[in-house]
Amino acid sequence: MIYTWLAFAWVGLPLLFGIILLDKAIENASPLLQVAKTAGVIGAITQMVGLLRWVFVVPVIAATYTNPTSSEAAKEAALVAFQVVHQYGGVVLGEHLGQAFTILWMALVSAAMFKSNFFKPWLGWFGVAASAVYILAVPNGMDFTSRLQCGQVWQRIHLWATTQGLAMQPLNQMTERADREVQLGIEPVFGNAIAELIGDENWMGIMPFRMGYPTEAGLPSPRRGLDKVIG
Repeated sequence: MIYTWLAFAWVGLPLLFGIILLDKAIENASPLLQVAKTAGVIGAITQMVGLLRWVFVVPVIAATYTNPTSSEAAKEAALVAFQVVHQYGGVVLGEHLGQAFTILWMALVSAAMFKSNFFKPWLGWFGVAASAVYILAVPNGMDFTSRLQCGQVWQRIHLWATTQGLAMQPLNQMTERADREVQLGIEPVFGNAIAELIGDENWMGIMPFRMGYPTEAGLPSPRRGLDKVIG
């Protein structure tokens, strides 16, 4: 099993080289690929580090827990250590940062494909389809501070995406339907779907959205002058 996880971690190494060398292989590469390279490298390395915890850290914890001479206190400490390592290496690095930056890399590369003469434009749609839906999650959905911070993260991502020529759209319908299911006490169809998307029962989805390269320019958001609001 240890060697399986080792192979699983290192199998992404060729992709890492591809991420680094992609912009060098394309003449007059889009500046988006430079940004994509940074996101892709971060995503690949964090996922590899997260996976390697099963090779170098978890076996040590398991050996302590299964050792017949270990005291009950040592076993309890081993369980706590496993939970901490799993939350940090698995959830924070692998499932959160790793996948988030990988999705960002995919979206940026897809956007660059639309603008490049090297690729057929329709190829970019495969990346858009694969990275179409994202979701911001928090450990406690009833904590209003966490909800506020989640909204701030969304705003920053949205502003940054706009500077890169990307479009984003909230997909609040699924979370609103999940809340409605809880309110009515009915089968949590949407709730289960969101939980499956996140893949971790310790996190609650708050802000689903999609991001991609726009095919047409959007209209400016309506704004009112301050004198129309305060008077």
